Formats: sequence, C-alpha cells, structure tokens
Amino acid sequence: MCDNEVMSAMGLGEDVRQRLFELAETIPPARLMFPLRDFARQVLAEGYPPEQLLADFEYVRSELRESDEEAREDVVMDVMDFLYGWSSSHMKL
Repeated sequence: MCDNEVMSAMGLGEDVRQRLFELAETIPPARLMFPLRDFARQVLAEGYPPEQLLADFEYVRSELRESDEEAREDVVMDVMDFLYGWSSSHMKL
C-alpha cells in the first residue's frame, strides 16, 4: 500500500479537508493566512502528500467561490501560492 492509500484508508484526507474548511469559515479573512499556512506546514510535516493538500485547498477554494466568499477565497489562494512556491522564500511550504 502506498502512502496515499494508507492516508486515504485512515480517512486523513477527509479530516484535512474538513479542518481546512472549518478554518476558512470561522477565522476572519484578515487573520486567516497564518492559521492556514501553519496547518498546511503541520500536515506536510506529518507526511501528508503535497499534491493531495493542494487538491484539498482547491476544493475549499471552489466552495468559497460558490458561497461568494471572495476575501476568504483570496486568502486560500495565497496559501496555495506558498505550496506551489510562488512566493518569497521565507513563505514557501
């Protein structure tokens, strides 16, 4: 079983996506960037696949867009930029 299959079997992917969504919906947009970035850094350090984390962020972003939550969506996209490496070196994940 590969790492992705193990994490999927454990339900970790669903937990990560749910936690991202909870953070994005409950923290005011002006204070959201660092909690999202810290959470991303934590799950990556625990071995969560970067590709899956990007997919989870994309899912949350699309849900926020459908809900017309532009400010929250912008913050999610900023953290996605950190994951892609499209940021200053001290912010990359």
